[in-house]
Amino acid sequence: MTRQTDGKQIRIDDADRDYPDPFPPHPNNGDETLYSNFIGNYSKGLHHDNNITSLTVGDVNPADYNTFKNVLSNPSATPADFQTLPKAGDRKHVNPQSGWAFDVESADPFALIIPPDPPIVPPALASSEAAGEMVELYWMALLRDVPFNRFEGSNAEPLVGTAANELSAPALSDFKGPKEGGVVTRHTIFRGFTAGDLIGPYVSQFLLMGNADPVTGRTELDGFIRYGSLDISQRQITVKRGTDYIDSDYRHWLDIRDGKEPRNPPFCSTTPGHNPFDRTPRFIRNMRDLANYVHYDDLPQEFVNACLILLHLDVPCAPLRNLDTGNPYVEPNPDSANQERFGTFGPPHILTLVAEVPTYCSW
Repeated sequence: MTRQTDGKQIRIDDADRDYPDPFPPHPNNGDETLYSNFIGNYSKGLHHDNNITSLTVGDVNPADYNTFKNVLSNPSATPADFQTLPKAGDRKHVNPQSGWAFDVESADPFALIIPPDPPIVPPALASSEAAGEMVELYWMALLRDVPFNRFEGSNAEPLVGTAANELSAPALSDFKGPKEGGVVTRHTIFRGFTAGDLIGPYVSQFLLMGNADPVTGRTELDGFIRYGSLDISQRQITVKRGTDYIDSDYRHWLDIRDGKEPRNPPFCSTTPGHNPFDRTPRFIRNMRDLANYVHYDDLPQEFVNACLILLHLDVPCAPLRNLDTGNPYVEPNPDSANQERFGTFGPPHILTLVAEVPTYCSW
């Protein structure tokens, strides 16, 4: 065996694993077939009926929708075909060709399946589960300025309890959010359903803490992450309480549905009388702050930040030492007494892997 034959065989084995024949089926919730006006499907940026007196107001233009769908579902589509995608507003369609891209690492996206069991596949538009999600979203909007330290405790915001009670009502029994004792509580409200989502405070400590720095005297609680010889603060410029980018009138909602820019765009501080930003850097305090963070984040910044915090705490080294005996740098190991991990099984390797995850997830 040579390196050439070894490397080629590894790639052949990986290809056999990553490209099953045939690809598995990809289930959906059936809304596209159920509704001839496609009301249950994504249509932002396409033309919609904006006649407020019409019974079909807000419905997507069927020709737009079908053109959009046909181009995106055509494996033989050319870049020129994507130039025919209808666009009703100022906003461009984001990365529509990504679904047909190929990558030589890991499984092909078409080889991965979304399990049909809820809550993975989006609930049908007319389902009671979707109704529960809609109620939750409206409550999140109403409570977006409430600090997380007022969700519970002696100084708790009463409306958080009202929201938890409504989400626990019999009419919303199919609501899939996390519960305690069969009901939504102040501790579980607005949290996720995956493992660990109910542990600790609402905001991940990786969005708040930093690294200790003996040179400057900073501690982890000061919230500065070490980027080599640089410091990155976890405090952000956020948005003032009560700021709304979309007016409450129906026509403005229709404009947003068409992909037009908000009348009150975020970065319009030069507009007379309008300055939505709180320019004092702050730690994330509430849902508005979280929304502003993900509005402007540069993926994969939060994951890289968390990785750097752990690396400088020397946390990842322990599992690398102890979990996998195939690791050539397992300690204690006489064979690694004069070696140190770096490009493989070391910090650069880990950071690269962390950064790749959100790239693949955004396909």
